[in-house]
Amino acid sequence: MIRSFIFNTFFYFFLIVFSFLLIILYPFLKTISLQKLISVWIYLILRLLKAICKIDWEIEGKENLMNQPCIIVSNHQGPWESLFLQTLIVPSTSIVKKELLFIPFFGWGVACTKPITVDRSKKFKSLKHVISKAKLKLKKGKYILKTISTSGEEEYKEINSIIELIDWSRNKEEAEDALSNPDVKLVTMTVTESGYYINEKNKLNLNLEIIKNNIEGKENNIIYSYLMTALKKRMLSTNKKITLLCCDNIRKNGKILQDCLRQYLSASKEYELLEWIGNNVSFPSSVVDRITPRTPEFLKSEIMEKFNLDENCGVMAEPFIQWIIEDDFINERPRLEDVGVKFVKDV
Repeated sequence: MIRSFIFNTFFYFFLIVFSFLLIILYPFLKTISLQKLISVWIYLILRLLKAICKIDWEIEGKENLMNQPCIIVSNHQGPWESLFLQTLIVPSTSIVKKELLFIPFFGWGVACTKPITVDRSKKFKSLKHVISKAKLKLKKGKYILKTISTSGEEEYKEINSIIELIDWSRNKEEAEDALSNPDVKLVTMTVTESGYYINEKNKLNLNLEIIKNNIEGKENNIIYSYLMTALKKRMLSTNKKITLLCCDNIRKNGKILQDCLRQYLSASKEYELLEWIGNNVSFPSSVVDRITPRTPEFLKSEIMEKFNLDENCGVMAEPFIQWIIEDDFINERPRLEDVGVKFVKDV
């Protein structure tokens, strides 16, 4: 009893200390650095367990772990395994119950490591969520880009720009909360021309059934519905300015997005949000010029043959690319000119 009391005293003390450290350092460190910090806490706890409670362990078969992204499944996972497995491979991603993230200190610290969460009340939906997230984690957000020049010269590049995928149709709150992040200052959008539901006068077609249903709340499946909810959350939480950059192939695309969103909000009677957007959101226009056809069926097998990669997200394009953006950012903008983007006063 005495040994258990002493160990638990140390356990909860260091749990609170390291949880605060994770929360404080979360905006400044990468996930892998945060996981290394957690490993320090776990090693400390395991050493205390060994010294105070005289619990020892032995590890066999560690050499059988794959030296590449993989899935580790534990047949039975008690408290000790739950801790130790976090130190076995760093970086790693745990699959945890969503409820765990609400536990004071411990749950807040776990949330900082970006685990894959499951909602046990929605089993099928959670399974699809885990599969989707796990695929991205295993590939580390990478995909293969193939370019073909006019002379037939082929080049392959590994693109590593995707950190996370959030599907609004499956994870509504998570997708909307992403826009409430105060660190998010720029959102680019590509939803194709048909996704804006504009008429021949380049105005929002309020007579369309899908627009009416979204305004009345019967459906939530268009860009304006998402922006209305997500921006309203941002207004009520962080109240930070943001730039919405439309990259679709529409003339004056930023102006059209702004006008159509204002029409939608007026029809939805979101007058407070309308006023907030007028003071806190900018809508620069842009032109993106690059021929990117639909991915051909043969690209998957081609990448497998050349790189031994099971690639389902390959992209094919021409080498030429041009991106022109109206310099109308409501806050600081990334230095995209360093990678060839051209900023102009008017597009």
